[in-house]
Amino acid sequence: MVAIDQFIADIKSFEVFQPLATLLRVEGMQERHWDELCKKSGKQIPYKDRNFNLSAVIKLNMHDHLEIIEELSTRAAKEWNIRRELDKM
Repeated sequence: MVAIDQFIADIKSFEVFQPLATLLRVEGMQERHWDELCKKSGKQIPYKDRNFNLSAVIKLNMHDHLEIIEELSTRAAKEWNIRRELDKM
């Protein structure tokens, strides 16, 4: 039963980072959005690195900047949708 309890605890601790992962994976996030995120958060995010992953984002404590990320992610998604609609025309 101890292994199951640890597994449940691990999942619950990850729930904190789920919104962060979802927001940063928005299809419209482009280099300019990442650059703005770096500027606004004061962090050097290695988003161009081949090995860039959620673990790197967590180590940078980016969950402390969730409001900024949400704003940029929402804007990026809207821009992406507008661009797709314009391409259809």
